[in-house]
Order: sequence, then structure tokens, then C-alpha cells
Amino acid sequence: MGGRSTAASDLNGTVSVYQVDPITDPRWSEFLDKQSQASIYHSPGWLEALSRTYDYEPLVLTTSVPGTPLENGIACCSVDSWVTGRRLVGVPFSDHCEPLISDQSQINEVVMYLQKEVDQNKWAYVELRPLSQNWNSPGRFREGQTFYFHQLDLTPSIESLLCSFDKDSVQRKIRRQGREELVVEEGRSERLLDYFYPLFIRTRRRHGLPPPPRRWFSNLMQLLGESITTRVCFKGTRAIASILTLQYKNMLTYKYGCSDERFHRLGGMQALFWNAIQNAKTAGLQTFDLGRTDRVNQGLLRFKDGWGTTSSKLTYLIYPDQRRQLSYLNDRMARRVFSLMPDVLLATVGKIMYRHVG
Repeated sequence: MGGRSTAASDLNGTVSVYQVDPITDPRWSEFLDKQSQASIYHSPGWLEALSRTYDYEPLVLTTSVPGTPLENGIACCSVDSWVTGRRLVGVPFSDHCEPLISDQSQINEVVMYLQKEVDQNKWAYVELRPLSQNWNSPGRFREGQTFYFHQLDLTPSIESLLCSFDKDSVQRKIRRQGREELVVEEGRSERLLDYFYPLFIRTRRRHGLPPPPRRWFSNLMQLLGESITTRVCFKGTRAIASILTLQYKNMLTYKYGCSDERFHRLGGMQALFWNAIQNAKTAGLQTFDLGRTDRVNQGLLRFKDGWGTTSSKLTYLIYPDQRRQLSYLNDRMARRVFSLMPDVLLATVGKIMYRHVG
């Protein structure tokens, strides 16, 4: 329960940073309950799903002494890959994961510890994914990948929200749902996942990328329980679009989406988002987190902007500046090959590859 202590030195003497197991140590869940900036990506369920699916080692770094309540914590996973090296990521496959530590002296202690561990070759690099701007390249950390981040304030009335949506790309598609007799089904069953995953493979192929393995989603379903929802939009008996959302405290998070491009004109994705927003309002949620978007993905940026969201800059932090990457993810030829693969082969490639890219 107490965690493992690792000493680091500074000009004032010796400070200690401790490692806590966020899955087995109840202090982590107790700490998260009190943190307004905690997200689903901090949760033991998300971290355990990463461990089960990809064999990552979840850990929390804290300056709190073993046996005492946690006063701070940074959720991370140690990733050991022969392709991309041994590294510490906070947290793999999360859009963001705020370091839950605000005291500057404690931040300095943890930063010094992380830099020392990298310098001593324990990890090839460390990447943190803060959402707020409180962490502004501390120590020798530098800016890494940069994205846009979109959120929707759910506190206005449902009528006000509807009026704030883009009239053409959103409102018109929502009104079309009834005329097209689109039906949205939601739940947490493997049956709905059976509809989601083929659409997900289809969408990933369209983008020239393999999909994460299906067991990643099955593990999320099992470990997140009522916090996860799969929504599928049907035209008759055909599934034309699907999204996967996560709920934590007063926030709904859009994490994965997929569709059959042959039916985009029907507005299946708009029907799914509108259903999610309406249900979030009924549940009293206050924020809809639409996640990160690559700056070059103009289509997705327009889609998210169309929902009346506010956007901000999301910048990851990394030490040292360089890191090893799977360059073929951005290689045009590789994307072309992926786009031509049959479903089974593309899913197999994803099963092998995603272990190394968290």
C-alpha cells in the first residue's frame, strides 16, 4: 500500500518520490474523489484496461509518504517496447491526463526525479499530457505534440444548446433523423460492440491506420462498467455509425467514433452526438469533452466546431526533446497499404502494433 520510495537530490538536500499502484492501493481512488481535475483517464479501470490489453505497468508518482493519504499524484504507465524503447507515458491512449499536483515545490521534486530516471537510462523518455496550462515546460521538459482540444458547456438549456449548433452541418442533420427513420441504440453489451468494431475497422482503413485490438474495448467494457456507453445508429437493420463515450463525475467524454461513409449524408454521427448530449443533460452532467484533434485534420475540426464548442491548445510535455517513433504511422506508402488490407489482416496488424505506440 505504501509504494516504493526513490530518492532524488537537489541543492537543498534529499527529497523523495514514491510509486503507488493505482489499481490495488485504495488511496488513489480516495484521492481522485476529491480532485476536480481528475478524469476517466486517471481512473483505476482505465489504467487496468491498459495493463490487461498491452501489458503496461500503471503507476502513480507522489511525494506523499507511504501510509498517509495522498496529497498529489501523477498517473503514468511504464511502457517497455523493443521497438520504441522503455518509456514513461502519462497516460497511454488518453487525450489528456492532468498531473494532479499544484504545489510548485512538489512539482519540482517530481520533475527532478523524472529527469534523473531518464538520465540514468531507466526510461528513454517521459511524456506528460497536461490539459491545463499550469505545467509550462517545467525543468528540462519541452513542448511535444500539440493538438486542438474541444469542450461543450452543457449547463445551458437544451434549446439553447440546439440553437448554438451550426445550422447546416448539425441542426439540419438532426432534423433529418426523423425523416430518415434513424434509430439510436445504446448500452454496454458485446452485441453493440459487434456493430461498433467492424465500423471502426472500416473507418481506420479509410484513414490508412490499423485499429486497436477488439479486446481493448472488451476490457474497457468490463472494467469501466456503467462509465462506458456504446451508441449505434441504425438505418433499418444496417449500422451506419457508432460512438463510444465515457462518463466520469460531471463530464461526458467522446473517445471513439466510426461510420460507414456511404451513409454520411443521412447524419448518423449527428444523431449519435445529439443523443449523447440529451442524455448527458438528463443526467445533470456539466461538460462534454470532445477530445483532441490533430491540427491538420480540418474535417474533424469543422465537425467539432459545429457543435458550439470552445477550443484550446493542448500541448504534451516531453523529456528529453527527441524520442523514437513508429515513423510508418505517418508514411504515405504504409497508409496506402493499410487502406487496402482486408479486415482480418488489418485488425491483426493493429493487435501487434498498438502494444508499441501508447
